Amino acid sequence: MNPCASIVANAEIYINAYLNSSLTATGRIFWGVDDNRVVKGVLLPPQDRDTVQKRVAESLSAAEPYISPDLYFIRFHQVFTEGGSAVEDTFIVEIGVVPYRSSRLFATSKGEVYIKTAGGKEKLSPLQIQEQILLRAQGSARR
Repeated sequence: MNPCASIVANAEIYINAYLNSSLTATGRIFWGVDDNRVVKGVLLPPQDRDTVQKRVAESLSAAEPYISPDLYFIRFHQVFTEGGSAVEDTFIVEIGVVPYRSSRLFATSKGEVYIKTAGGKEKLSPLQIQEQILLRAQGSARR
């Protein structure tokens, strides 16, 4: 899978997972940094950067409930050599989701519900979705 397609395929899921979690700070996912926090970068010429922004927005517009563009951002951070020269068309891609509390669960454009876990993200089963709804309802009743 090319980098552009990979980012687009996973961005909606991560945004969904963060929105369904009880974040107190902005949640972030990065492409182009390996597990050891070494910057590798992602080769994304201008048309691919445009495609990422457009296709992520399109997939989120089909999510339920509506996900406002104010709830997330996409940033492209230029990668530089040790000598300080920009590496052409190579970026760290950052997608961030601002803290947002909702009594509702967000579903992806495919009708799937995810939640953020310490290890990444988890797709919820129908029973887990019911449990989340009950927990949210109990939390709202206590306020």
